[in-house]
Amino acid sequence: MLRTSASPKPTRARCPSTPGNSTWSLPRRAAPLPDPERFTREMARVLKPNGVAAMIDNVVPEDRATGDYINAFEKFRDPSHVRAYTTTEWVRYFTGAGFKVEHSEIFRKARDFEAWAGLQTVSDSVKRS
Repeated sequence: MLRTSASPKPTRARCPSTPGNSTWSLPRRAAPLPDPERFTREMARVLKPNGVAAMIDNVVPEDRATGDYINAFEKFRDPSHVRAYTTTEWVRYFTGAGFKVEHSEIFRKARDFEAWAGLQTVSDSVKRS
C-alpha cells in the first residue's frame, strides 16, 4: 500500500495520455517500463492528495546475479522486456517520489512453461530457432 504526502512534489514528467493538471484516483501503467523513477514521480503527481496507490508487478530476487539471469532469460523469451526490478528498488522509487510504503508483499505465481514461453513478441521463425 502506498500513500502520497498531502502535497506531492511537482515534476516535469508527464504520462502520454494524461492532461497536465488532471488527478486520478487510480493511476495505472502498461509494460514495458524503462524509467521507474519517472513513472513513480508521475504517479505521485496525478494521484489525488493523500491518495492511495497499489501496484502489482513482477520482481526479481535481491541477489544481483540471480536477478540479472532472470532478466536475461526474460529478454531472450520476449525482446520487448526492459527489466524486472527488486522489491528494494521499487520501495526506493516510490519513497523517492514522496510515497509512504505501508505494505509490501511478495507471492509466487506458477505458470505452465510452454504457455509462458509462448507469450512472445517475436515472429514464428524466431520462436522455432
